[in-house]
Amino acid sequence: MMWRAGAVFILLLGSAPSLQAQGDEAQRSQAPQRATDAQHTAQRAAELSAAYQALGLDHPVPYHEVLANPDDIDLNVRFAKTQTAEGDTLGASATLERILMIQPLLAPARLFYAMVLMRLERYPEAKQELASLNQLPALPSEIRATVIEYLREVSKRERRTQWTSTTTVGFQYDRNRNAASSTKEQLFADARLPLTGTSRRRHDTSLLVVQGLEVAHDLGFQAGHELLGSFTYYDGEQTRVNDLDLQSFTLDTGPKLKLPWCTLTAQADLNQTTLSRESYVRSQGVKTRLERQLTPRLAAFAAGDWKYENFDGINESQTAFLRAGGRTTVALGGSYTLTPTMKLDSDIQYDRKSAKADFYAFHGLTLTGSHTWILPGGQFVINTLEYGYDHYDAPDYALSAMERDDRHLTVRATYGIPVGLLLPKWQALEPIVADLTAIGSFEQTRYLSTVANYSYANSKFDVMMTKRIEF
Repeated sequence: MMWRAGAVFILLLGSAPSLQAQGDEAQRSQAPQRATDAQHTAQRAAELSAAYQALGLDHPVPYHEVLANPDDIDLNVRFAKTQTAEGDTLGASATLERILMIQPLLAPARLFYAMVLMRLERYPEAKQELASLNQLPALPSEIRATVIEYLREVSKRERRTQWTSTTTVGFQYDRNRNAASSTKEQLFADARLPLTGTSRRRHDTSLLVVQGLEVAHDLGFQAGHELLGSFTYYDGEQTRVNDLDLQSFTLDTGPKLKLPWCTLTAQADLNQTTLSRESYVRSQGVKTRLERQLTPRLAAFAAGDWKYENFDGINESQTAFLRAGGRTTVALGGSYTLTPTMKLDSDIQYDRKSAKADFYAFHGLTLTGSHTWILPGGQFVINTLEYGYDHYDAPDYALSAMERDDRHLTVRATYGIPVGLLLPKWQALEPIVADLTAIGSFEQTRYLSTVANYSYANSKFDVMMTKRIEF
């Protein structure tokens, strides 16, 4: 009751319209993480699309066609590419080994076999295969150029320390940036007041910058254990609603252990987020993730995350310090490759947020499903559907005596295309457009709450350019 009384007193110092609190701060503090996760999802889709294009597979070859024509070498090579696209890299390796026993000098098959060995991280064997292939006197110039490129790639991957930089710059438009109530009213001690001034819906544009730097160091074990580290900077600069400018710095580090039955990643996590140039929230925690490839097509994961969030009261949110407390997240999910060009991902996530004030503490469930579709030329489309429910521990009597329950639905569509596909094939541009992807997305979010202040809808559109550099 002490916290409730204090919160009411602070809120009474301001005008009633300020009780809108510019939407739900719990969602605002998670905005940098959501943007970073979306960037990683798009980047993984771009890598998946590039890997599929490297196969040069016109159309998948089913196994029954191979059974009908077992001596057709070209058909068997295309079947090996189909296996690789479906995630059965070991099966593709076995198929290619059978082909090379019959025709050991078949250069395209040997080149593809070296690629498969690289994907299996059998770099010494891949290097030996490529070097042997490069010594063939009658090797076509196009294949020789690819062999030399792969030899450079193998040498780079054999380094014990790998660095990756990912830079994303873009433009974003929000129809309801301040998450104004869709009821056009807000509650104050259960009295309904009309939205006025800056409490009304405000659309805005923003410049987004996400810079990530990742490092992976091979610990020297035969199993391939690694020490990982990453630094991520997020900056969202609003055009009009400057009090919602967000900056975030995140540092993660910990081991990645490749165990016989799964891959285990455990990391320490540090974060600092500022709102309108003021320190808003600092968090420290740990996170773990277990991953296992159940079949060539099916993968599963389990993840856990705990952190303590220390909020600071600032001009835009004087009661933010009442949100300080631990946050626990547990997730289970998996992915399934439907076809060489389509993949499904799904997960269920449980969140438990503690806070100094019970009316800021909640627990909830979120269900997420997505479909990734690889298109010709390295293009991709990601469609995502997310539904969540949150129940808060106690009413916020400054707003309403009613218990707060939130339900939200988010629909997001993302399209990506390699920039090189849009530009002329000029050699001078190749270093610039390599691993440069243009990404556009549309997101529609709807929140329904038993407390009118937190019921809102927002439409979001963004256009990004993402550049990935490995060194």
